[in-house]
Amino acid sequence: MMVLFAPTTISVCEKRVPKKFGKLSQEYAAWLKKQPADVVALAKEVDAKKAEAAKDPQMQQYIKALEARSIEEVSEQCQSFSSYLTGAIEKPNPALSSPEATWKTFLAAMSARDPKAARQCLTGNALKNFRRAFEGDDGNKMVAWAQDVKQFSTNGKISRVVVEAIVTTNGGRAYILTLGKLGPNWLIVEM
Repeated sequence: MMVLFAPTTISVCEKRVPKKFGKLSQEYAAWLKKQPADVVALAKEVDAKKAEAAKDPQMQQYIKALEARSIEEVSEQCQSFSSYLTGAIEKPNPALSSPEATWKTFLAAMSARDPKAARQCLTGNALKNFRRAFEGDDGNKMVAWAQDVKQFSTNGKISRVVVEAIVTTNGGRAYILTLGKLGPNWLIVEM
């Protein structure tokens, strides 16, 4: 999952915040050496198709969105990526020990109007969407969102590190979440 966006993320981080993240490609290379063969093979495939992928409309949209972010937002994403690569976030957190635990922690943070605690449960597009929907809010939207949640159920594992879940609301809507295992912890990746 991380491997798919790594080249683009590294490029943007090194370009936009070079003093702090100028060696991110080296961190990624060191991290990749510790990964299983299937992850290394995927990374090589992604790297080989980098030029072709840059022409893909979805990838161009991702690059534009990443480059349009403020330096603070880019720095935060780059720091998160770097921390993962260097093992700084690989400390087990009981509140993020399973998809269910992560969901409960996230829902509790939303109910408590605590955006910082909620963000700790998120990464990737889920973090971006959270910022768009809730940053700058006094917490009322967060509480209303949490109160609208009726049920959370895991839909099944896609792999040993990715799980889909379904969230239903009191209004009858259903959302699919994707949770990914980053190190020992589960985070919400898509929502």
